[in-house]
Amino acid sequence: MKCSVKIDKDALEDEVIIIAKEKSKKIFQLENYILGLESEFIGYKEKEATKLSLNDIYCFTIEENRVVAITEKERYTIKERLYNVETLL
Repeated sequence: MKCSVKIDKDALEDEVIIIAKEKSKKIFQLENYILGLESEFIGYKEKEATKLSLNDIYCFTIEENRVVAITEKERYTIKERLYNVETLL
């Protein structure tokens, strides 16, 4: 795996681009880590990933040994451990 950083002083925001042959477990974990850096969570519902803002999450709970984020309209499974969620909050 290669890693490079390009500094662009004219960039409006930080952006990470991942170039890969396929979406492996490593790439999936890397994507989740990067997306979670801004105190947002990636929620999964029927294998569809959705970015969840902390402002939209009412509470976290455990259901069937999985951490679930509850919003006004939906329930999303998240990959974070509950102690990691607590640390982020």
